[in-house]
Parts: sequence; C-alpha cells; structure tokens
Amino acid sequence: DKVNSFKIIEKDCSIEEDISRVEEKNNELKMIADEANKNKNLAESALHRLKVVNELGKKLTYSLDVQDIIKTVYSRLIKSIPLNNFIIMVKNSDLNRLESIAYYEDGESKDSIILDFEDEYSFFVETFKTNKFTKTDDFNESVRYERKKRGRTDIFCRSALFLPLSFEDEVLGVCSVQHEDPNVYRSEDIEFLEQLM
Repeated sequence: DKVNSFKIIEKDCSIEEDISRVEEKNNELKMIADEANKNKNLAESALHRLKVVNELGKKLTYSLDVQDIIKTVYSRLIKSIPLNNFIIMVKNSDLNRLESIAYYEDGESKDSIILDFEDEYSFFVETFKTNKFTKTDDFNESVRYERKKRGRTDIFCRSALFLPLSFEDEVLGVCSVQHEDPNVYRSEDIEFLEQLM
C-alpha cells in the first residue's frame, strides 16, 4: 500500500509539474502573441505613413501651386497624427518677421499670423533662430510661455511640435502641429512630420 501511495504522490507531483510547465509555456506564448500584435500595428501604421509621404511626393512633383500642396499636406496630416492647429510660417527678411502662409484651426482656414523675429516668447521664433526641432508637452506647464498667455482666452492648444523648414543650411520657416490635450505627441508622430517636411 505504501508503494502505491508513493507512486500516486509521485504521479500527482509529476502532473502538477506538467501543469506548471504548460501554464508557463502558455504565458510565454501569450507574451509572444502580444508582441507580434504590437509589431503588426506598428508596421501597419508605418505603411500608412509611407503611403502618405509617397502621395505627397507625387503631389509635389506635379503641382506648383503652394496653397494646393499645403492643403494636401494638411488633409493627410489630420488623418495621420492628432492635431487641432496646423501652421506654416515663413521668413520675411525685409521686415524681420515670420508670416503664416497656412493656418488651420479645427479644419478651418484662419487669418494670418505675424511674429517679430525679436519675440522672445514665441516657440516659432525660437525654432526658426536655432534651426532645431522644438516640442512642448503642455503650454500650461511652460514657465516661459506664462507671460504670453496671460489675459488671453483664445489659447487652447497644450501640446505642440515645431519643425524648422530648411533648405541646405538656410532656415526658410517653421511648421507646427498643435493639439488641445497635453502629452499627445509620440516619437512616431515626430518622425512622420520630419519625413513630410
């Protein structure tokens, strides 16, 4: 009887070990499947963005109308990354300022914006002068922007990307996408915007 009891206990232990190994393997397979799904989603997103870049490249090849190109860029951007505002500013060296050639807010074209090169609170001017990408995750948390927003009720964007538009070593202007929520932009959004511009 004792021998049979030991065999049963041994068998139970063996079954528990088998179950433990199966559960461990299932967890491992689940992690692999989750990673595969994540990679699939990233690949699909990258493919979509490449198609957009390709389509815009074709548009640039066949059109000389700057406003037509800007409208195409905006219509593709709004489908690809989160944004409420889309603004392109270009330099006017004669007047020492940046002037918008495109300003869209929630799908509507807005009046132009003019910023003096000496505006020390402007992210547009900073990006233009430094020829470096600028990002803010939340305007409300930006100390340097505090003076600019005092007394204004029309400022609602919190996240923003500012990308210099350069040709060779000359900065021609700045492109910005902005969103009303904080911490919206991910590294993929930044890469996509850099590919477009």
